Amino acid sequence: MPSSGIILVILIGVIAFDLGLGAGLFAANRNSLVVQKFSLFTLSLAFWTLTIIGFFVSYGDLLALVWMRLAYVGGLSVAITFWYFVIKFPRQLKLNRWINAANLLTLAIFFWIIIATPFIVRSVEGGPWNRTVTLNPAGWYVFASFFLFFFLYGHAILFVSYLRSKGLERIHLKYIVTSVFIGGEIFGTYFNLILPSPLFLNWNYIWVGPLVTAAIIVPSIGYAVAKYQLLNIKVVATEIFVTVSVILAFVDTLLYRGFDELIMRLTIAFGVTILGVQLVRSVNREVQRREELQRLTTQLAEANVHLKELDEAKSDFISIASHQLRTPVSVIKGYLALFMDDAYGRMPVKARPKVRSMFVMNERLVQLINNLLNISRIEKKKIEFILGPTNVVELARNIVREMALRAREKGIELKMKVAGHKALFANADESKLKEVLANLIDNAIKYSPSGTVTISVDPDAGGAEVLLRVADTGIGLKPDQVSKLFNKYYRVESPETATIAGTGLGLYVCDTFVRGMGGTIFIEKSAPGKGTTFTVSLPAGKK
Repeated sequence: MPSSGIILVILIGVIAFDLGLGAGLFAANRNSLVVQKFSLFTLSLAFWTLTIIGFFVSYGDLLALVWMRLAYVGGLSVAITFWYFVIKFPRQLKLNRWINAANLLTLAIFFWIIIATPFIVRSVEGGPWNRTVTLNPAGWYVFASFFLFFFLYGHAILFVSYLRSKGLERIHLKYIVTSVFIGGEIFGTYFNLILPSPLFLNWNYIWVGPLVTAAIIVPSIGYAVAKYQLLNIKVVATEIFVTVSVILAFVDTLLYRGFDELIMRLTIAFGVTILGVQLVRSVNREVQRREELQRLTTQLAEANVHLKELDEAKSDFISIASHQLRTPVSVIKGYLALFMDDAYGRMPVKARPKVRSMFVMNERLVQLINNLLNISRIEKKKIEFILGPTNVVELARNIVREMALRAREKGIELKMKVAGHKALFANADESKLKEVLANLIDNAIKYSPSGTVTISVDPDAGGAEVLLRVADTGIGLKPDQVSKLFNKYYRVESPETATIAGTGLGLYVCDTFVRGMGGTIFIEKSAPGKGTTFTVSLPAGKK
């Protein structure tokens, strides 16, 4: 058996731990009925432990008798508060208020009988740490019946809750049921009920019960309560540590040997209290910041998922709408071309400019629909490239012819330069390259108030690539605008472009298509008021 000094230190530590855990959880969530019941349970444990200390260390038989009777009150309080706790944890069971009132009244009377009469403890004899107790066997058996009823009933409620639980709750309850069985029904019952019974009258080991309870039962229940109440374990642990430290610091002041030493120990105790409060506040602020960051991160992730869903819905809508528009727009284009070719008879002179304007506007609409369809395919990663030898010179001539009318409508000269080359082949997807060139020429016409748009096709110096250039004499670009020009939905913001319609998609489509064909697209030169030259470089192909 350990020395009396070691036992005293152990029991003081048990009181500090029980009070610290109860106070820590209570400070974290004082409005919770479960936490309130658990804190009351730990308080009764601390009181029970204190009465055992009083029984061991008190001088005089009368005082020891009072402490012993209070120890029985404390032991029964532990069983009762445990029972009240498991009624509310994990499922809050309803308790009839009249039954509750009758229980409390009966227990109050029984407590008074224990304290004020020799119903259980008749007398105590001996000195500190070496006492003998005379019991009333009949009263002791009544006490044992009450104690076992509340304790075993509470354990049975926990076991039923465990059988009905699932998931993480079941795991927590398994640890609680096991710890209560080992700590309470084995160690606690043996050392604090059987050994001190009228059969054995051994009081030397009654300090083991509080120790085992604090070491096994209280931590497992406290952890489960903290998780059940969604409390932050770090904050609760800090509050427990601070509470225990403060209690031990103030207990230490009781061991002073002079006034000066008392002042010093009190100063240390108050210093520990102040630092502890600051530590708890600091940890609490840190945890709150992390929880806020986690909350914002979760919200951002949810918003991102929602945005992806909206983006997908938008792509689907654009794809469906563009497909539905493409057919009628193509039909309109065909009929307008027939009108301009006088296929239905000679068109009146006054009507011809109007029909040409309609044709140009329809061409813009065709270009817009194509871009929207391409964006939808790009976002869904449904773009396929069929690469093969493509005559870039012939392709460029055809597109220039198609867009000549629009250029004339705006007073812009559309020129083609091929330096004597009748055919230059690139390894490309002909339909995709046609859209790239159409977009570049469309932009050149759109952003040139007047002047010339020149399309040139040349081989590079080594003959490994074909260079296709679209140069205009339009408004030009600033250096900071050049780097953003191929971004999706980017449009140049300036007074000159305020009245020009556009979506900011054409160059993004061009860049995607050219890279998909293994080439590059870049701005060779540009300056405000001096026009812009776009260059497309593609791998050379063979016929």
